[in-house]
Order: sequence, then C-alpha cells, then structure tokens
Amino acid sequence: MGGKKKLSMVQAEKKQLRMGERETKKKEAEEKKKPRSPPGIFAPNVNKPEVLEAIKKLRVLTPYVVAKQFNLKLSIAKDVLRQLEANGIIEKVAGNHTLKIYALKTAK
Repeated sequence: MGGKKKLSMVQAEKKQLRMGERETKKKEAEEKKKPRSPPGIFAPNVNKPEVLEAIKKLRVLTPYVVAKQFNLKLSIAKDVLRQLEANGIIEKVAGNHTLKIYALKTAK
C-alpha cells in the first residue's frame, strides 16, 4: 500500500550520478558508430576491361554475387547481367523468374 517512498539525499545523488554516467556512455557509443555508406547506385560500365576481368574471375554469376562484388543494388545487378547477356559475354544456364544463373559463354 502506499506509493514510492521519497529517496534520501545520498540516494538521490547516487541515482543522479548513475543517470549521468549512462547518458555519457550512450553519447560515446553513438560517436563510435561508423556511418554506413549506401550501396552504389550507378551500374559499372560493362564494356570496361576491369569489369569484364572481375566478372570472369567469378565462378557463378547470379544477381546476388554481382551485387556483392560491385557494391550494387540487386535490381541494378540484374540489369548488368541482362546487358552482358545481350552483348553475348555470358549465357543463362538455369533459373526461373525468381533467380537466374549465368555462366561465361564458352567458345564452340
């Protein structure tokens, strides 16, 4: 019964010190946080030799792998793969409407 009892002066001072320490810890933690950079928005030029070399080194070509390699959004990675397929550099090996798997075009 009854409500919360009034704190003594010593208890109130200790509580105030603890609250101050918590606030400073929160501020320090916020300062330590590294700002995240958003993924790249622009697709790399697929005709550049550096891009083609990087793609040739990959074992499997899926939108996810290309997005990770070039720090792109998935939709842009899909566009890059479609563009490479249209240029005749890669070919679709397997997949459905959700996921497409590509491979480098082999010389026949």
